[in-house]
Amino acid sequence: ATSGVLGMVVGMAVKDIIANVFSGIILNFERPFTVGDKIKINTVTGIVKDITWRTTRVESSDGHMVSLANGKVTEAFMENYSQAPNGVLDEVHFYTPPTVDPKVAIPIIMKAVEIFGTEVTGYNPKVNYKGIINVNGDWVADFAGTYRLAVAGRKSDAKENICLYVREAFIKQGIPLIPTDETFQTSESMPLQAKNVNLSKDK
Repeated sequence: ATSGVLGMVVGMAVKDIIANVFSGIILNFERPFTVGDKIKINTVTGIVKDITWRTTRVESSDGHMVSLANGKVTEAFMENYSQAPNGVLDEVHFYTPPTVDPKVAIPIIMKAVEIFGTEVTGYNPKVNYKGIINVNGDWVADFAGTYRLAVAGRKSDAKENICLYVREAFIKQGIPLIPTDETFQTSESMPLQAKNVNLSKDK
């Protein structure tokens, strides 16, 4: 009986090893990601550091090295933030008092998305005036800029640069911005500082 249980355990272990090796072959053949890519596998997000026949090693966002069995990787939901053949669509909203003239606000936002959001050939950034909406109990004019970036990892930097550019230009035009929880937030707390972004870029 003992030998039977031992044989079953060994058999299951060998089965897992074979499954992981076979999955490693599939990963190396199909290449849904490569070393250096930023990916998300289930709840793990990080940079791929190594792909062996048995495991995929990912350095997570918090700095930990995570080893994932290839058999689990091939079955998991996976996103590759470093591969986007047609770019990654993103959008940023700006809220102003309802009295602001769209003919003044739109060209400023358009210039910002053209400078910082033109990364994909064949797609032109655009700005839409969404009208007057209610946000957190306040009536505001809603302007939305949409653009495509080469990879998802560029979203944070691009949005911050666009926001900083628009803020500086709006200040010069005397246009108030209405910050909300939904938009115009960067890695730092309000008020935003101009950093290295300035209106000289449009000259």
